[in-house]
Amino acid sequence: MRKVNGYDLVYDRLDQFSEMPGGKLAIRDLVRTPRVHEYVHAKGREGFARITELSPVGPRQKRKLPKRIDKPTGKIYTVDALLEVLTEIHTAQQ
Repeated sequence: MRKVNGYDLVYDRLDQFSEMPGGKLAIRDLVRTPRVHEYVHAKGREGFARITELSPVGPRQKRKLPKRIDKPTGKIYTVDALLEVLTEIHTAQQ
């Protein structure tokens, strides 16, 4: 996670990937993969689609990327993001 921390939307994408069929298992395996940060750093929707190819799907399932894969989820994933939100709230209350 330290190697991908600065990548845009990386936590949002991984969160959405975890909600796909087989996504959690695929992420578990991904973290054991050497140089996985290169896959995660792939540019845009097409690049991230390469990672989702690693998720298992049943014989009748199609692998679909979440519609909002290039959009923020609105969730807080890092301490920096939490501090940013808290600062905004504090500033707004002043």
